[in-house]
Amino acid sequence: MRLSDFADLLEYEFSCGGETDIIGIDYADSAQMGEIAVAFSKRDIERAKNASAVLCAPCLFQTDKPLLMSFEPIETALVKICKCLIKAGTAVDYADMCELHNCGAFWKGCGCNIGSGTKIAAGAVIENNVTIGENCLIGANAVIKSGSVIGNGVRVGNCAVIGADSFYHYAEKGIIKSFAGIGIAVLEDNAEVGNNSVIQRGLFKETRIGKNTVIGNTVDVGHDCVIGNNCKIVSQTGIAGHVRIGNNCMIFGQVGINGGVKIGNGVIVKAKSGVTKDIVDNAVVSGFYARNHFDELKTFVKIRNL
Repeated sequence: MRLSDFADLLEYEFSCGGETDIIGIDYADSAQMGEIAVAFSKRDIERAKNASAVLCAPCLFQTDKPLLMSFEPIETALVKICKCLIKAGTAVDYADMCELHNCGAFWKGCGCNIGSGTKIAAGAVIENNVTIGENCLIGANAVIKSGSVIGNGVRVGNCAVIGADSFYHYAEKGIIKSFAGIGIAVLEDNAEVGNNSVIQRGLFKETRIGKNTVIGNTVDVGHDCVIGNNCKIVSQTGIAGHVRIGNNCMIFGQVGINGGVKIGNGVIVKAKSGVTKDIVDNAVVSGFYARNHFDELKTFVKIRNL
């Protein structure tokens, strides 16, 4: 589709570049050629260096990028663009794939590819177009949603959900609605996801868990998160959407991480911390709001001595 096609269908305005071909949509900092970058702020317009166009609210801003401008909230506009891409055949509505066949102990959809040596326990559900590598273990009553990709040697715990619908909401005519997303979930080789944990699918592309990363029980990983290799994330942690976590990180139990945060390599986040800002490499943080762990301990000592 061309940029002008989106403007016509959605009754939006565009600044220039109406003939620009659009095949996808992504966040401003990761959108590539042929994609629309979503700009929630003017700063995001600056970040959209590689995108072919930018979705934004009407504004005065000097840029060489074609702008697609919506008078609706951007949260609503991006969903409408995703639906246009689905209709055009350049995006897939994985959430709409639910055809399953009884395979005895478990249920499996169409177009699945399951590697040798993989064991699937009773009650598991493998939806359409799922790829599972060799020597994996899928626990009892686990659900692998459509389009998910699982590498070799991966362990998925009992009742875990891989590729759950994105927890994304928008308002349309004053009514709050949900949008499942057009992305997928990817677990790289030897990753482990604990019992009852949820890995959401990407809103735009993919949620990715790196090699040898271990995720504990009852952890929620939001849409479009990218978690690096050799990380350990302890039980009851909640990670909001579009979070980036580097390699070799340790995140202890009941940590909450705000959407869009970037966490460097080798970071340790102590239990029950609230992470609301980016964290540099090799930092050790704690508290709410999370900051240098030793500074937080000194603050507690001062409070107790009052």
